[in-house]
Amino acid sequence: MSVSSGSFSKRIEALRRKLADFDYICSGNLRLRYAVCGTPNCRCKAQPPEPHGPYHYWSRLISGKVVQRVLSPEQAKIVARGIENYREARALLRRWEAETVRSLEIRSRAKR
Repeated sequence: MSVSSGSFSKRIEALRRKLADFDYICSGNLRLRYAVCGTPNCRCKAQPPEPHGPYHYWSRLISGKVVQRVLSPEQAKIVARGIENYREARALLRRWEAETVRSLEIRSRAKR
């Protein structure tokens, strides 16, 4: 094992450990929304208006279609953590891919 392949292995192992630490993984977006209903004398029609909510909406793509779901505050915390983990995991996978390409290039140059 050369010095470069040893350091490559160490960097990849560090990325694997970070990926193994994730618990929840969710793609999509989380939004906080307020709503105005159609009831004429409701508080949401008052001046100043007091809209209903907040409501936590989770939007994501499933089979190319946007799907939304209303979440409880507890569920929203889990999804927010999952979205953050998902984004970090994708960044780690991009780094892993870059390390792999770098290793291949080093090995290719060494064989010349």
